[in-house]
Amino acid sequence: MSDDLRARLVLLEARTVVLELMLRTVFTMGIHRAKDPMRVLDGFTREFEQSIAIIDFGLDDDSATQLRRSLRKIFDDNLAAVAARVQVPAQQEAERHTKQ
Repeated sequence: MSDDLRARLVLLEARTVVLELMLRTVFTMGIHRAKDPMRVLDGFTREFEQSIAIIDFGLDDDSATQLRRSLRKIFDDNLAAVAARVQVPAQQEAERHTKQ
């Protein structure tokens, strides 16, 4: 692999990570505003699973399965990070409403 190609791949990965983090931040901010954030996350997960199941990647079955597995892992990691950021405030809010 040439140095130029390697540098381009590093830049592409960096840009992808930045976009992932930006999207996670925007999504977290939106989820915080939801009346039931965990329900929204559950719905988001269902939508993702339904969508990824029907995407045609143009790959053989084994490669498509491996790609789906990788995408699910990235999705799960990001969703866990969002859930961790909204779960505690959501639980505190629920407890506050329960005490009233």
